[in-house]
Amino acid sequence: MLPRMGINYNWSQGTLQLTWNEMSAKVLHPVYTTEAGHITFSSLVQKGYGDVYLMHSMGLGGMTGIPDSKGPKATDKLIKIGNREFSRVEVSVDLRPGPNPLQIHSNDYPSADIIVNRIVKDPSLIPIRYTHDTYADSLVFMEPTQGYLRVKAGEAIEISGSVFTENTQSLGLELTRFQNRDYQISGNRTVVQINENREFSGSIAINEPGSYLINILKLSRDVFGRGETPRYISEKRAEIAVEVLPKGSK
Repeated sequence: MLPRMGINYNWSQGTLQLTWNEMSAKVLHPVYTTEAGHITFSSLVQKGYGDVYLMHSMGLGGMTGIPDSKGPKATDKLIKIGNREFSRVEVSVDLRPGPNPLQIHSNDYPSADIIVNRIVKDPSLIPIRYTHDTYADSLVFMEPTQGYLRVKAGEAIEISGSVFTENTQSLGLELTRFQNRDYQISGNRTVVQINENREFSGSIAINEPGSYLINILKLSRDVFGRGETPRYISEKRAEIAVEVLPKGSK
């Protein structure tokens, strides 16, 4: 962790020497606002800094890397600034409606955080966002039919559909709220059972205004769990972005 804090270390003959290094991560525009569903931006990476990666929020707290096909692409030409050399790296990612926490990540040195706010004028044009494209074949929604909702605080959101995988017995609805620069779990998970026709139906209500995600999880019983209350291993399959407005707002 020392290099990521900007500290070099050297251990010799029983003495630990710590020195500050010049490596740092600086963001010219830490917050962006766009109506586009995709964003590409570039960064200058000093020679010797190591590899950098674009990370985005999982929607359940924490960051994960984006698929390799959309990862950083470095140009061949080096850029000289004073006595330092830089390469220009482009990073690109699809955006969910509302806040998008991103991070230019380095394994060896400090990382940089960015928030991209995507404004959506017509929520009906936004499809439900699946963790992987293949999940759209096994998890089909009857309602909602769109991946972005604007509702008033306290209004029930109905979620129903069908599951076409035999090994899925129940789904979980996990609510996360955007706060402290990421999506954090809010409230208790709702477990929705799948009937004999492979259909499910449930609802969730959000009482406080803000930006939220409804994460749809595949639940599998934890075979090592003990006790009367069942324990589940969860795997995120899809998400629905929700903007909750104050009661009485238009």
